[in-house]
Amino acid sequence: MFQRLFQRRFFVAAIVTLATVGLSAIPLHADTFFAYAPPHVWSAQYPLKGHIGPACYEVTLRPVGKTVVVGQVEYYSASGALVVQEFQGSITFCVGNVVAQPKIRLKGVPFGSAVTVIH
Repeated sequence: MFQRLFQRRFFVAAIVTLATVGLSAIPLHADTFFAYAPPHVWSAQYPLKGHIGPACYEVTLRPVGKTVVVGQVEYYSASGALVVQEFQGSITFCVGNVVAQPKIRLKGVPFGSAVTVIH
């Protein structure tokens, strides 16, 4: 009984905290990793979460400093074709009904930069 009462109070406290700080303060279902975007050349590939069946991804790049970082994402489309697409800032894409793992590469222009990748 004490455990159930504690769980209820904790849940209410969590809801009050979320209402106070706002939902945007807590990242939900997002994975973050740090990578390096070398100057003017593509980095090694960084794998994203794998999937089984169709799925949609949103990838956001946050470079350290004011360097422009270009990303390149590689995935299989709904038709089963391999797609390689460049982007800056963020990208949303949907993969086909396959078992795969999308990959990204990074490039800094004109300088290299550390990058936070959120997906």
